[in-house]
Amino acid sequence: MVIATIVALVLAAPCTGAGAAPPALGAGAFAGTAPGTGPGAAAMGPSAAAPRGRAAATQEGQLLHAVLRATVDEDAASVEVQLDYTVRAPAGTTQVPLAVVLFPNASVAVAEATSPVGNVTVELAGEGERWTGVLRLAQPLAASGELPFQLRYRVFQRGGPRVEVPVVAVLWRPAEPRSATFTGDVLAPAGLALYEPFPSGLEPALEESGQQRYHVELPAVPALLAFSVASGSAPWLTLGNVLNGAAVVLALAFSAAGWRYLRRRPMS
Repeated sequence: MVIATIVALVLAAPCTGAGAAPPALGAGAFAGTAPGTGPGAAAMGPSAAAPRGRAAATQEGQLLHAVLRATVDEDAASVEVQLDYTVRAPAGTTQVPLAVVLFPNASVAVAEATSPVGNVTVELAGEGERWTGVLRLAQPLAASGELPFQLRYRVFQRGGPRVEVPVVAVLWRPAEPRSATFTGDVLAPAGLALYEPFPSGLEPALEESGQQRYHVELPAVPALLAFSVASGSAPWLTLGNVLNGAAVVLALAFSAAGWRYLRRRPMS
C-alpha cells in the first residue's frame, strides 16, 4: 500500500515549471461558472467544445490547501465531488494549471467552478488517461495573494464493486511541506461498507448526518481516491487481509526456525 500511495502522489505531482505554459489542450473540454451565474455543466470527452488555444505563460503560484468531499450515492453508481482549493497566486495571474487522470472504471462530468474573485472557467482536454488544462480567470489578479476556488463534479462508475474517484489536481507545488496539504472526506450511506481503501490512510471517522465518514490527510494531492463497497459489512476475505495473514505466518515461521536453531547450538 505504501508503494501504491507513492505512485498516486507521483501521478499528481507538479509538471509545470516557473514561467512555463500549461500543456496544449486537446479536442475536449468542460466549463464552469462564477457565483450567481448558474452551473455550466458539460461532459469531459472528445465531443465537448474545444477550449481556447495555448494560454500565455504566467508566473507559477503555490498550492496552500486542498479539501475534497466525496458523497457516494445509495447504489455507489456515482459520486458527487466538491473540491475546494486555496492557492497563492502572483499579481497578473489569469490561469491556474490543472490535470486529472481518468481511470478505466470512472467517467467524469463537471457541474460548476466558482470563485469569490469573479468569473472563472475550467478548461480540460486530452486523449487517453491524462487530461490537462486550466482554471481561467476572466480578469487578471490585481495583486498577489490567496486565490480560493471550488470545483464540483460527478464521477460515474462503470460497474463492479471498486469505486474510483479521480482528483482534479492543481499543478503548482505546495507552499510548504506539511502532512495535511490535502484533506479528503468520503461520505457513504449507512447501508454501505467501504473496504480496501486507497490511499491506505483513508480510515473511518465520526459519522456525519447519519452517513459513514472516511477521512484522509496527505502531504500532496493524490491522483485518485479508491475503495471497494459492499452492502452491510465488509467481507473478511480481502486481498489486504490475505497479504497481512501471509506476512504474519512468514514472521512466525522465521521466528520458530531461529528459536530451533538457537536451541541446537552447543553451549560454550
